[in-house]
Amino acid sequence: LRYYTAGFALVIVLFGAAVLYAAVNLAGHLSRQLSRPIDELVGWTQLIRLHEPLPLPGAPLSRGAPEFEALRQALRELAAALAAARERELEAERLRAFREVARRVAHEIKNPLTSMRIAVAQLRRSDGMTEGRKDIAVQVMAAETDRLERLAKEFAEFGRLPEGPQSEVDLVELLAELGRTGVPEGVRVNVDANGGPHGLLGHYEPLRRAFANLYRNAAEAMNGRGAIDVMVTGDGAGLAVTIADHGPGIPADLRQRIFEPYFTTKDDGTGLGLALVRVTLEAHRGTISVSETPGGGATFAIVFPPPSSTILHQPSPTFS
Repeated sequence: LRYYTAGFALVIVLFGAAVLYAAVNLAGHLSRQLSRPIDELVGWTQLIRLHEPLPLPGAPLSRGAPEFEALRQALRELAAALAAARERELEAERLRAFREVARRVAHEIKNPLTSMRIAVAQLRRSDGMTEGRKDIAVQVMAAETDRLERLAKEFAEFGRLPEGPQSEVDLVELLAELGRTGVPEGVRVNVDANGGPHGLLGHYEPLRRAFANLYRNAAEAMNGRGAIDVMVTGDGAGLAVTIADHGPGIPADLRQRIFEPYFTTKDDGTGLGLALVRVTLEAHRGTISVSETPGGGATFAIVFPPPSSTILHQPSPTFS
């Protein structure tokens, strides 16, 4: 009886172990059957967040309960609805942008045209008009014509993003050359570099226009006399450029707004200069910010990512 009892107990233990082993295997199988479709659906939510297309209905997918297929179809419908909503929003934003541009163009050309109309009316009055008044009218016509030409150029440049193949641009060489040719005689540009890499993959002419605009603003802030200090630093983390003037500076509450299209503190400004700078730099994956120069003035800081990630893209200008 003792041997019989021990044998029965052994059978019970072995049977229990077999049942436990089967249960563990079954639980693992069921877990995999549930986790794979769940992981797949989580991946789909990431694709939706990144605006990437979802797998087509005929594509091979993880197996699972029929409810998972219903979830997949629901996610496809959600992605399609979001894509349509984004397209409608983009179209509405484009229409708002075009209307704002049209309004701004009409506003900007109104003052020059008014001055030119007055000058033309004075020139038509030949009786009793002195040579001095005639010269003044001609000067007004010439000045306002130049202003309209500058307006047209800035509007055209603001709406045109860099095109064509990119090439290596030596920023130190570019900034030094602009310091010799792009500032008034009373302004001295000091360009220093840390000896690291200072090449950028991009478009030379748009970058030259952007940095020339920053130089011009700095020179105007100092009334055409003083020093502009430029520092270029490059390392594995990217490329940084600082341009510091020693003028009156920019109030803290305006430092973010100066990069908005059409915002200006100048009487004859269009508000597109720094906006064009920002658009150009963002097209090269760069960022720009402004702070106070120690001792007074404004310092613009431009940061570019490492060359491997400096791939041209097209930012969407914001209109406010």
